[in-house]
Amino acid sequence: MTIYDYPSIYASLLSPNDLMIEEIQRWIHQVLDAPPKKVMDPACGPGTWLTPFAQQGCYVAGNDLRSAMINEAAKQLKEFPHELRVGDMRKLSFRERDFDACINLDASIGHLPDEEAILEHLQSVYQLLRPGGVYLVGMIVFDTFAEHDPALLYTEDFRHLEGGGEGRLRYTSLFRDATQRKERIQVELWTRGNKKLPGYMIETYDLLTFPAQRLKSLIEQSGFRVAQIYDIDDPELELQDIEADAGDLNLILQRPHQS
Repeated sequence: MTIYDYPSIYASLLSPNDLMIEEIQRWIHQVLDAPPKKVMDPACGPGTWLTPFAQQGCYVAGNDLRSAMINEAAKQLKEFPHELRVGDMRKLSFRERDFDACINLDASIGHLPDEEAILEHLQSVYQLLRPGGVYLVGMIVFDTFAEHDPALLYTEDFRHLEGGGEGRLRYTSLFRDATQRKERIQVELWTRGNKKLPGYMIETYDLLTFPAQRLKSLIEQSGFRVAQIYDIDDPELELQDIEADAGDLNLILQRPHQS
């Protein structure tokens, strides 16, 4: 069993706080010409980012490779209009089209294997957005790969878990591989007070990173334009360009109103 076999943990521990939701809504409203009515997530997990929009009256659609995550998202969204699919985010397929916004934060796009797959994914999202629609996507930008000690990326205090007990997650950047242009991430999970869950689990995964100029080229090829750029550590400071070695960024990409 892996951490990903416990999707309810993610629903409990990675649910966004009110401040994060406010920031995302601010970004969307700054670019969209009207409040969003339809929102999708191509790597939705347990519905983490879709649930707040569903609660505000949006129709939401989610896609994920793991059926366990889709099953958990269905539980979270059962009271709201939604569509969920098990599938590859390079080939998105929903009954609905003309979405106002797509949300894919936390650098989930980096799970794709290479730049060809990234372009295919961007084009798939583009086709499902309406003209003027926006794609909020987290990406990691590195041009150089100096050695670095393990660096803490995210942690917080124990939080209540659905089903009882408490849990805590910690994400650490272990190293970056210059040959494959990937960053090795370690995730650790601690639980207490729930006899059905292991007290500690640990695993690693790799995320694809991008040179700045190459990323800008991929975005241009996909048909999107870059509307806004934010450093993940300072969501209120808008950046002017995708700079070399910018690290973790949240990009707001927009499908042009006219092709």
